[in-house]
Amino acid sequence: MNSVKRHEFMVKLEKIIDPIFKDEIGKATVLALPKFMFYTGTKISASLDTRIESIIVEGDVWMLKIFDKGQNGKTAWYKIIIGELRDDIEKILGLRVYPSSGYLFDARAYPKSIKPFTCEIW
Repeated sequence: MNSVKRHEFMVKLEKIIDPIFKDEIGKATVLALPKFMFYTGTKISASLDTRIESIIVEGDVWMLKIFDKGQNGKTAWYKIIIGELRDDIEKILGLRVYPSSGYLFDARAYPKSIKPFTCEIW
């Protein structure tokens, strides 16, 4: 998918979810998830299982340790987080008052009606 289509998708997604969410945390989480999946190349199940405590910060460099399928079962992958994805993750953490543990994409942020839709996008 090229960058124009990704941008169009994100604009449409924001219009769809805007009336669904009353809180900024849920909206920011749903908007960050497809970007996370695209930029890290991570499947939906591994993305939703990503933990806040797996964020590694070394100076200005952010990395995430993600467990996803590999040739020998679940494999640890280190993904560098930069640009707009890092900004989105910082926004989510800031809105949640910088928790030190828990899921990065907290399922409680999703209304039941949007879960299947979100899992099939991108």
